[in-house]
Amino acid sequence: MWPNIALIPAAYALVGMGAVFAGSAQAPMTAIIMLFEMSNDYRIILPLMIACMISAVVARSLYPANIYTVKLIRRGLDIDAARYPDVFRRVTVREAMTENPECIPAELTIAEACRYIQDSPHQGFPVVDKSGRLTGIITRHELLEARQQRGGDLPVRVAAATNLVVTTPDEPLSVAAVKLSRHDVGRLPVVKPGKPEILTGILTRTDIIEAYSRILRSGTSLSSSLEEARSNMEVSGA
Repeated sequence: MWPNIALIPAAYALVGMGAVFAGSAQAPMTAIIMLFEMSNDYRIILPLMIACMISAVVARSLYPANIYTVKLIRRGLDIDAARYPDVFRRVTVREAMTENPECIPAELTIAEACRYIQDSPHQGFPVVDKSGRLTGIITRHELLEARQQRGGDLPVRVAAATNLVVTTPDEPLSVAAVKLSRHDVGRLPVVKPGKPEILTGILTRTDIIEAYSRILRSGTSLSSSLEEARSNMEVSGA
């Protein structure tokens, strides 16, 4: 568009070379510094910055991998997992769950259940029958809403959710966290494997946050995850 704007035509080649490297390596700052060192010309910095940034943005939008990571991706190595290790993979639900959760008997009426949980600090409650078997789960808000709309004489099991998303004590905490997010629930009943009616505990978002805080304080699981990620990179020839 403006061929005469540069006094030296080789400047176009230098800027173009920097833009190609910035796009292929997705490292615009590296390209800018390298080309400035090669040219040692302050006048090239502005067009070099513009070209390299545009090239990197376009390359990243078309393909997220760069020339250094594309071979690792083709080998099946998860780059993001190695960069951001899953600190919850080695932590089980058993280590974070709340045992012996506060439950609501299924034979109570809605009004009785509201009085039953009045002084409780919790917001969600498993609903169990006379044998202690899990039949549903209900929140404080759902109880109050059911009392307002349906009255307080109906049994609490009518208002409780029965299509439950559950977890088991030996399930990785990361899997349970995904369940919470995917189903947009605040808590998961923890049941025995193969026996979804036997309640052993409850896992809430607060439990997961507290478990994460413990990991950060101890640093053991995080360090082991990082070490494993580095070993995977070395084995794959990174």
